[in-house]
Amino acid sequence: MSKQSGMRRKNQLLSGRALAPLLVCLFTAISVGQPIHDLAGTWNLVNERSSSVDPWRSMSLSIESTEGVVTIYRDLLAGRDSRKDTLVVPVDGQTRSTIVPKSAHWLEQPHLGVYFDGTTQQHVSGTWLRPGVELMVNVSTTLQTSQGPSPVQIIRRFIVSEDGTELTMLETRSSRPRPINLVFKRQ
Repeated sequence: MSKQSGMRRKNQLLSGRALAPLLVCLFTAISVGQPIHDLAGTWNLVNERSSSVDPWRSMSLSIESTEGVVTIYRDLLAGRDSRKDTLVVPVDGQTRSTIVPKSAHWLEQPHLGVYFDGTTQQHVSGTWLRPGVELMVNVSTTLQTSQGPSPVQIIRRFIVSEDGTELTMLETRSSRPRPINLVFKRQ
């Protein structure tokens, strides 16, 4: 290599002309094939790996995440019966209180005859345990039962797998002795 071509190469490196193609190749190699680790997206229940969600035969979650708020849209299906609900979760340290619309049954367990009377408040808050990947949601409400009002505390923990293809939702309720474990696959 001549002294002149060596100087030209040194000048190219110092000016960044040779560095730009190298950086493009590096970032392309890093980003291609990288899994999505974000909670946001559409998720379908894997029944055989989950706790029973009777009477529902299928469940899907569509999750959106914006600054300070996570919105969880849930679709439930049992034969010809389908239901939808939405949970808006503030993750900015605030608690969101809303009046739950009157419903025939509580969607978590519709066969129990538990319902909302249209005046019930629901208090929702959330905390990112690992931003975008692990979320804890707290829901506090009062259900109407044949024995009268019954306060319920629900804690849901959403965890995205390392490869970003699976979502686990662990749920504990003050009204249920055993936790619920639901596994979802990314659509």
